[in-house]
Amino acid sequence: MERIDLHIKLNTLKYEEFKSSKGKSSAEMREEILKAREIQKERYKFYDVKVNADIDDKLMEKFCNVESGGESMLKDAFEKNIITPRTYSKTLKIARTIADMEGSVEIKQEHVAEALQYRSKLSEYN
Repeated sequence: MERIDLHIKLNTLKYEEFKSSKGKSSAEMREEILKAREIQKERYKFYDVKVNADIDDKLMEKFCNVESGGESMLKDAFEKNIITPRTYSKTLKIARTIADMEGSVEIKQEHVAEALQYRSKLSEYN
């Protein structure tokens, strides 16, 4: 099993913001995750893989189609040393999972942007 490092910076939340926010319930989040898992199970049914985290480079090339805007973001992040060859793969797998949670066949620019936000050097990307 390989670990994936997600780095998330959280800003201080004011009490008023907390009280007025209406986020997703645990049940809603669970349902989204289960749907994404079903998508992955169906996608990888002919392979010895169950989830995106376990795909190799060959399967990544086959199943991680990124639209041009997302590809440009990945290239820019790579050239600015925000992601390395190793973290490129991890970032792409995370973007694939985000796309699955939204029911998207293709990895869109917004999926890549969200995945890149989980990198610790993101402040250099902006």
